[in-house]
Amino acid sequence: ISESAEVMSFCFNSCDGGDGGDGGDGGSASGSFDAPSNLQASVEKSGKGRNAVSTVNLTWADNSNGDANEDYFAIERCAETGKGKDKSCVFEPHVSVGQDVNSYSESPGSGTFMYRVKAHRGTAEETPYSNEVKI
Repeated sequence: ISESAEVMSFCFNSCDGGDGGDGGDGGSASGSFDAPSNLQASVEKSGKGRNAVSTVNLTWADNSNGDANEDYFAIERCAETGKGKDKSCVFEPHVSVGQDVNSYSESPGSGTFMYRVKAHRGTAEETPYSNEVKI
């Protein structure tokens, strides 16, 4: 996490809302079960020196509505490792937030992290991922 600014916002891969895709099965429910979009991240710093704490704030657009609403959003995170050509970042499930929740905050510690979000309904339905953000 950069230490040069108090608040930074980042967005990668179609942060303008894009088409989001459709993870639904085309069933009879009214409304749409669409992927979250416009995932954005900001970093807020508090404290100084060794006591400094960085908080990552994620927000996204909830594009599922009506009877086709999601049950929850799954947030995946990866920690970037390696340098140069050996850099890698493998996404893993991180945390879930409830229906109609469109934000999440945490203090991940030092390092470079990427996040992405997808909506889930029941045990079998899920949307494509949102765009990815890097902090």
